[in-house]
Amino acid sequence: MANIWRAALAVALVLPPCPAWEAKAGDSSPATPTASEVLELYNAEISRSLAAVESLRVEQTFLEPQDDGSVKRAEAVLSYTMGEKMVREILHCELRHMVGRYTLRSLVGPRIDGSEYEVVLEGVEEKEGYACYRLALRALVRDADHFDGTVWISREHPGPVRMTGAVADPPFPATEVRLDKAFE
Repeated sequence: MANIWRAALAVALVLPPCPAWEAKAGDSSPATPTASEVLELYNAEISRSLAAVESLRVEQTFLEPQDDGSVKRAEAVLSYTMGEKMVREILHCELRHMVGRYTLRSLVGPRIDGSEYEVVLEGVEEKEGYACYRLALRALVRDADHFDGTVWISREHPGPVRMTGAVADPPFPATEVRLDKAFE
C-alpha cells in the first residue's frame, strides 16, 4: 500500500539576492551554469533561508490509495517557531500511520549534496511563474532522507521553486512516499 505525501510550503522571506550567473563578455544571454554550480548556489540560498526563518506554517495532505481504487486521506499542519520543536497538528486522518520526520531544513528545502546524488541539468524552463533550472536527481544514498526526482531552482534567487519525486527508501510501514513540494 503506497503512502503519498504532498506538502505545500509558502515561505515569505526577505533576503538579499543571491549572486546571479553572469553573462559572458559580448553575450547578451546569461551563461549556462553546470549542475555543480547550480547546486552550490542553491545550497547557499538554503543556508540563508534557514538563518532567516523565525516561524513557519506548512499544510500537508497525505493520500493513501486503496486496492479498491478509493483513497484514504489525512491533513495536518506543521508549525515551527525559532527555538522550538516542530509541532504537527492533525486536522483529519483516515490513515493508520502518519509517516514522516520533519525538520526545518526539510521544509525550507533540503541540502542537495552532489556526492550523494547523480545530478543532471536538464535545462531552463518556467515553473510556477519563475524561470528555473531543472535538475533531475537520482539518490546514490538509498534512505528515507534522500529522494529520486526533479527540482526546479529559480534563476533569480537560486532557491527551490518545486520538488517532485519519491523517497529513495521510505520508512516503515510505507512502501512508497511521493513528494510534491511547492515553495514561494
